[in-house]
Amino acid sequence: MIRTYGENYVHVSEIDAFVEHVSGGKQPGATDLLGRKTWEPGEVEKRIAQHVGTLIRDGDTLQIGVGSTSEWVAHLGALDGKSDLGWHSETTPRGILRLVREGVINGKRKNLNCGKLIAIAVGGGDKEDMDFVNNNPKVELYDADYVLNPKIVGSLDNFVAINSAVAIDLTGQIAAESIGPTLLSGPGGQLAFATGVQLSQGGRFLSTLPSTAKSGTVSRIVPQLDAGTIVTIPAPWRIRS
Repeated sequence: MIRTYGENYVHVSEIDAFVEHVSGGKQPGATDLLGRKTWEPGEVEKRIAQHVGTLIRDGDTLQIGVGSTSEWVAHLGALDGKSDLGWHSETTPRGILRLVREGVINGKRKNLNCGKLIAIAVGGGDKEDMDFVNNNPKVELYDADYVLNPKIVGSLDNFVAINSAVAIDLTGQIAAESIGPTLLSGPGGQLAFATGVQLSQGGRFLSTLPSTAKSGTVSRIVPQLDAGTIVTIPAPWRIRS
């Protein structure tokens, strides 16, 4: 049995079998939570992170999704100097635990799970990060039914969801999974967080993406999404309660 505890919440899961992990000899931290080889951000990622940082206010509760632009926001220092940020997210990208250790993310202003870092998973960082999380009462792991519940997200004031996209059209439709019928990624929790943001007092949903692709020859911001494109987030008025 594995028990995951949180405020007013207990989840019990059954595990059929444990499989011993055999190290591949790679240095810890050489891959991220998804097993991808780590890479360094370019100028586009740096500029996007800087811009996102200007949109974050002291006291906001953040969610940052995995993606080629969004996941660099904390790592590149865009949140440094902020105060009393909160965390409620499915994954925990690099740079977040550093901000927790430094007191930038402390959850003091959260009106739910006050003072707690809430996530589905924490991993992919260096040993210092993992040692900090281990048996740390400030960190609570929940399953998706809790973290991705729009009512839970909406109950958090000033909730800001930051996620990568591959294209956006002028009606506000956001594509994070495909361009036309070509599948590029999965949706993650984007729709759940977008819905929750609509319910959050002061909530905002930020999509990060380069404005062009293929060396500037293709625009990612288009009048209409290509035929066959999966719409991850409908136009804003379609998800309002």
